Amino acid sequence: EYALALQKIHVALEIDPANTEALRMQSTIESNGSHRQADGSLLLARQHLDKLAFSHARKVVESILQRQPSDAHSREMMVEIQRREQQYLQARQGKENLYQAAVEAHAKGELTITIAKLDAMLELDKSAPEISFADRTCAYWRFSDQVHSEYDANLAACAEARRCFAGGNLNRAIEIGEAALKKYPAEPWTQSLQSDIEAWKRQDLSWLIADVDRKVEAEPDLDRRIEILNGAAEQYPHEPHFDQALKLM
Repeated sequence: EYALALQKIHVALEIDPANTEALRMQSTIESNGSHRQADGSLLLARQHLDKLAFSHARKVVESILQRQPSDAHSREMMVEIQRREQQYLQARQGKENLYQAAVEAHAKGELTITIAKLDAMLELDKSAPEISFADRTCAYWRFSDQVHSEYDANLAACAEARRCFAGGNLNRAIEIGEAALKKYPAEPWTQSLQSDIEAWKRQDLSWLIADVDRKVEAEPDLDRRIEILNGAAEQYPHEPHFDQALKLM
């Protein structure tokens, strides 16, 4: 229909090149055709923009503005492209900052902080995915999975230490707890376990002191008393109670 209308106008202008009505209609039709072409190009630019292909979207809009410098829709689209590209670049920088902070926290054994940084980073990645470096996103997820696994393993170790203590296996509880503390000293779970371990040690020592005192009091032989106290002092060299008891013998 558009081509047919232009053909009729061209015929009329061949007959009368000064035909004002034909010239007016030709201008109107060509203008409408330009607008339709611009609309199609803007749709293409929008598709590029939705895929975060900012340079392609910009080139399409620039080609429209070269033909129609005053086209309002194209100018608005160019502003939107610039705005969204800036947001994307800021989000990418934010992701990198969070990733580096997560790596540093992980190196210090701060699993809870590391996970918080990684979760925030992966949330940003939803709005600003890596377009040209898909492997980078895979690396983010692998690191996140690794840290979550370490976190779960640390929780399990702390729980196992408490089960060992409850079952009367204090030495094993201390062994597990101290290993977790050495690996993740800044973690709230291991810090809490450290406090428990110190309490368990004090409780165990209190039981031992009471047991040794009972044995010494029940033992009539002085040499045997001294032997009992010496054995306890060797087992707990930093406990002054046994040294004081020996001095009283």
